[in-house]
Amino acid sequence: MTDLTRSCLINCTLIPSWKLNDIRSAIAPFDMSGLGSEIADLAVGSDFVSGDPTTETYIGESAYFLISFVNQSADTLVDVQLDVFTSTSRNRLRVVNETVDELITGQRIERVVRHEVRELGPHSLSVTILFRGTDNITQMLQQSVRFTSAIPVDVKPKSVISNGHLFLEVQVDTKMSTPVFLGQPTLDLKESYRLVKIHGEEETEVIDVGRIVKPGDKTRFLFELAPVDPEVFATSVGKVKLSWTHAMGVRGRLQTDCIDIKKN
Repeated sequence: MTDLTRSCLINCTLIPSWKLNDIRSAIAPFDMSGLGSEIADLAVGSDFVSGDPTTETYIGESAYFLISFVNQSADTLVDVQLDVFTSTSRNRLRVVNETVDELITGQRIERVVRHEVRELGPHSLSVTILFRGTDNITQMLQQSVRFTSAIPVDVKPKSVISNGHLFLEVQVDTKMSTPVFLGQPTLDLKESYRLVKIHGEEETEVIDVGRIVKPGDKTRFLFELAPVDPEVFATSVGKVKLSWTHAMGVRGRLQTDCIDIKKN
């Protein structure tokens, strides 16, 4: 490592989603319209101290990374190239590839990257930065952040055919380490079925505290379905869609594989 690279600081931090409100407050004068679906650009030279993650990251949620590169040398850096990849055991995706023409002493580049957690197991974000100083020699800095995703819920369907209707019970076993608000599951039905009723569903504008589930809780939902053709109960029913919200507003969502009924 050269004296120039020792004088530059690169930092990658996994931040909890609820900390994004702090980021918005810190850079309120700047455009943050892309945040939530893409990469949000923070102004070069702005100051921000990220928080540390306090909860696990689950499949169906999003992980956010704060990337910061600071020129602490006496040189003006030129052709600063930022290359960022997110990786899982199956995929590797480039999420940032850009060049900053000039970075004077004390300036920084900061980026927030959103990574959707869709796979169970290890995830990583790797950052490579290339730059040149007054000696015109290309220097390189690298850093990576790793975390492992967990399963948020187990979904256990059970079905019974009675009086010409199919009753589908969906049991949701909570695996998350903190209490969450569990949204009403919905069904993405195959064309062979139509929804008759969701038993126990009530329309209300008040948060149903009964839907606040704790780790290890088992919650059951009952769907009453009818076959489009009264004489045919197709094996394949459809998929269950789930959503949840943590105490600080962090949201997640999942969709199961297609549910098949077992006929007697």
